[in-house]
This record gives sequence, C-alpha cells and structure tokens, in this order.
Amino acid sequence: GLAVTLLVALAPGAAASVPFAAFFGALAACLCIYAIARHTGASRMTITLVGITISSILTAGINLVKTIFPDSIYNTHGFLVGGIAGVSMAKLSPACWLIGLGLLVSLLLARDIDVLSLGEETAASLGMNVKLSRFLLLMLASLLAGSAVSFAGLLGFVGLLGPHIA
Repeated sequence: GLAVTLLVALAPGAAASVPFAAFFGALAACLCIYAIARHTGASRMTITLVGITISSILTAGINLVKTIFPDSIYNTHGFLVGGIAGVSMAKLSPACWLIGLGLLVSLLLARDIDVLSLGEETAASLGMNVKLSRFLLLMLASLLAGSAVSFAGLLGFVGLLGPHIA
C-alpha cells in the first residue's frame, strides 16, 4: 500500500505501474520481515509480531504521504479501502496472468514447501538448498500478494482470514 501511495503521490500519471509498485512493496515488506527473522532466529510468534509491527509502520508511512500530498487522497482512497467494484478487464488481465503463473510455480514447488515444513535441518539433510528455496518462495508469495493487491486494493483482514478459511 505504501509503495502504491508513493507512486500515485509522486507520479500521478503512472497509474499503469500500480501492479509493479504493489509487487515491489510486497517484496520489500517481506524481505524486511525475513531479514529481521533471520537475524534474530525468531520463533513463528515473533515473526508474526514483527509482521504486525512492520504493517503498522507502513500504515504510518501511508498516513504521512496522505498528509504531505493531500491531493493523492482522491487517487488512492479506493485502493486503500479495497474492493473489486469497477474493476475492468484491462486492469484485471495483467494480474490474472501473474496470479496464474504464481499458482503454477507454487504447484511445482509444493514438494519443497512440504520438505521445508519438516524443519531447516531436515530439509538440508535431504539435500535442499534451504536459503534459496525460502527466498524463491518469498518471491512467489510477494508476486501473488502484489498481484492480488494491484486490482483489489488493501482489503482489510483478508490476508489474515483467507489462509485460515482455506
């Protein structure tokens, strides 16, 4: 959301670049959380709390951009609230291709995900390059999240409820 808000505030004519901003914003947030978790050797609960903290910091960044560039509120309000009303095929098509590609790659990496769920040591003992696999899966998650956000906006709590419902 912060990356899209910055894009709209600093380059209002670059609306076609919203999917890229959403992807790179998601990637930057994920890499930040990953770096903190890797540096501290954190537990799952700590990683969740770090994610919530990073989210709060990024939301503060969005509010700062809206304060400094009040005209951008009109251009970003629909994105920040989220929703799929008024989504055209032209806006949906690039995201669908990226989501389809991401789902295909995730199905191809399903076994790696299963092996990683056994633990780092077990995955490494089975010959997996754990660091590379985790990084690729992080990139994949960022691609899927950024693609979904690019046309639907920031739908509150969907990211928290969706995985548990599934």
